[in-house]
Formats: sequence, structure tokens, C-alpha cells
Amino acid sequence: MNTKEERLKAVDEGIAKARKALEATDDNHLMKTWRLKVAGNVVSEQPRHVVLRDTFNHMAHHRGQLTVYLRMMRGDGAGALRAFRGRESFRLDPVGGR
Repeated sequence: MNTKEERLKAVDEGIAKARKALEATDDNHLMKTWRLKVAGNVVSEQPRHVVLRDTFNHMAHHRGQLTVYLRMMRGDGAGALRAFRGRESFRLDPVGGR
């Protein structure tokens, strides 16, 4: 992936694949234990729904970090949000309905 278009396409395809997988799952599957292993040793063991929740929360944390860095570089915090506006996979509603 060398171009912006290739990277955006990869993100969109990944989101579509993840959405399809989530739509195909059920509560029983999400209650099953998921294990993170390092060198064959279990370092984390939680229900899958907890891992998904924590992953989404962690992604929000990194989005916040990115916004801070963009503000520092560009002087406006809305730049990151404008970059994704209109893209279905990153649709955001403006604060206050503006």
C-alpha cells in the first residue's frame, strides 16, 4: 500500500469484513473465552464481548490522541473530522447538530 487511495481502500475493506463478522455472530459466541497468548503463555483471558468493548474504547483513545497531534500541527481540531466527513465508515455527526 503506497498510495492514500490504497490505504483508504484497505481500511474500508477491513471495516466491511469486521461488520460482516459481527453481524454473523451471536450472543453465545461472544460469551466464549478469548485468550491472548505470548510465547504460548496466556497473558489475558476474557469473554469475547469484553475484548471487543475494550478494543473499541482503545481505538477511541487513539483517535483522541490523533486529534491532539493534528491540533498541535495544524492549529485546528476539526481537521481530522473533516477529513473523514462523508465517508460511511467514519460518519460523524457534528456536536450540537451544526
